[in-house]
Amino acid sequence: MTTILGIDTATSHVSIAIAVDGVILGESSLPADRRHAEVLAPALQLLFAEAGLRPKNLDAIGVGIGPGLFTGLRVGVTTAMTMAHALGVPVVPVSTLDILAEPHARDGRVLASVLDARRKEVFCSTYRTGVLENGEPRIERLTDDEVGTAQGFLERLLETRERVLVVGGGAYVYAEIFAGYDAIEVAGPEYAVPSGGVLVLRASRDLQNGLGQLADSVRPRYLRKSDAEMNWNKGSK
Repeated sequence: MTTILGIDTATSHVSIAIAVDGVILGESSLPADRRHAEVLAPALQLLFAEAGLRPKNLDAIGVGIGPGLFTGLRVGVTTAMTMAHALGVPVVPVSTLDILAEPHARDGRVLASVLDARRKEVFCSTYRTGVLENGEPRIERLTDDEVGTAQGFLERLLETRERVLVVGGGAYVYAEIFAGYDAIEVAGPEYAVPSGGVLVLRASRDLQNGLGQLADSVRPRYLRKSDAEMNWNKGSK
């Protein structure tokens, strides 16, 4: 029996879940704004209680490694690393943009995952989706995780001349940019935030495929410096 906890704090929400042998026992997604540390600890306590489990029952911890906003992302990754180190279990890192993409693996269109990076920018990646001959979903990365302007990302999507499904909160923050194109559809708001359940099931598969890592080797994917670092650099010039 394999028990996995999933944690993602790369967005304005804290998303968590627990699964045993690929069956989700509990999950939640809570708004956190900039209070991820305050929200995460009690949310985990409640999740374990509802699932009838304790941290010592865990065999691995899946964590969304971003890209995402600096403060929130650091909370989730640090929590996962600290717990895994204390319990002696592996960490399974998953791109937060992959978590957004997974529910749409059968869609058949090009898929674009988009998160708000603030400063009129987005974290983004693209995928090829569909169904294989054996009926299994197909999802293939077309681009690496990156950060750039929402307008620039839209222009690259239009250049593909393919139908595109856009998922993630960035599509709503910059709704006026993605609206008005026949080839582009924005998924519903229920897909704006990464799902803890999707994360924990993806982490379960990745663990079976040998992708677990030592806690100390996991690194968050910031893609750019924190606001504090950027403001410091401006002030020092």
